[in-house]
Amino acid sequence: MQAPKLLSFTSLLTGSMIVALSTLHLTKPVSAQLIEPPPGLPAPQTTTSGGSRPISRACVQSATPFTAIASRQSVGLTRHNRPTVWVYLPPTQAQTLEFSMFDQDRKGIYQTTIEINNRTGYVPIELPSSAPALNQNQPYYWTVALVCDPNERTHDWITGGWIQQQSIDSALQQQLNQATLTEQIRLIAKAGYWYEAVDAYLRLQQAKPNDPQLTQLWAELVRTGNLKGSVSQVN
Repeated sequence: MQAPKLLSFTSLLTGSMIVALSTLHLTKPVSAQLIEPPPGLPAPQTTTSGGSRPISRACVQSATPFTAIASRQSVGLTRHNRPTVWVYLPPTQAQTLEFSMFDQDRKGIYQTTIEINNRTGYVPIELPSSAPALNQNQPYYWTVALVCDPNERTHDWITGGWIQQQSIDSALQQQLNQATLTEQIRLIAKAGYWYEAVDAYLRLQQAKPNDPQLTQLWAELVRTGNLKGSVSQVN
């Protein structure tokens, strides 16, 4: 697939999302911590970023888990009321994903089924215009189920995370307007806008897959979201 043209940060956050990305090549995290953990809300204890482990592992053909790219450090922020979230999809015999969104009381507000079509790697899931818009400053919980057996849903692999919509303040926006794209990713990650940082990074990585600076940036994001042991060793 032809790499997309590099866009400004604003365009990256508002443009159409790609269907899927290939697996990133990662190295061990670097020692320098250029991104500090975000100062946002602590993530509720029920937050999970790794797939649950059903009795049968038959449909997952990899030691790398089915993983939500969701921060374990805090509730991840987004500026969008219909955001995009990402999962890492290992090689699998499953044919579908089931995405669900819940409010802070775990009441279901949206659900949809997504055909996998033999995709693997980092996969974006974008809330369509038909989905309810997220209310500002309210946490929501999202899950993605890897449907291993449509007739026996207890075999699903399930992953997910917390998300909250919040506007970017004028001071941060001014910094973003004066920064390079990689600097913008670091700034929004530090401010807690996890989902924007991940989305912008993964799209940039597709355009420049062999850039060593992006490998370092990913290691920083992995530390920021406390994702070590889940996606940090994907290669």
